[in-house]
Amino acid sequence: MNSSAKTPLRTDELAGIAALFRTLADPLRLQILQSVCSGPRCVSALVAIVGTTQANVSKHLKRLVEGGVLIAKPQGRQTFYALANGLPLRLCELVHAEVRPALRGVH
Repeated sequence: MNSSAKTPLRTDELAGIAALFRTLADPLRLQILQSVCSGPRCVSALVAIVGTTQANVSKHLKRLVEGGVLIAKPQGRQTFYALANGLPLRLCELVHAEVRPALRGVH
């Protein structure tokens, strides 16, 4: 994958990459991810931002946490969700930069 790599990635490494892409492969999850960019958010704030039910947001948050994309930080009666690291956002930026020219003609 890395053009400067001399050795192909191992099967387990490829499986890890595929798992990350599966975790990110949902528009609502990407919207949730975008919503926590500026800082941790609780479920109720995310529900208001993304405009879906609490059950739906909670289901996607669970998947994002299990996939290592977000971390959950309990604070009193609420749990706040934050980025585990910046990799998913960098991936989204790279993909967006590549597909932006193609999307200009699509409405």
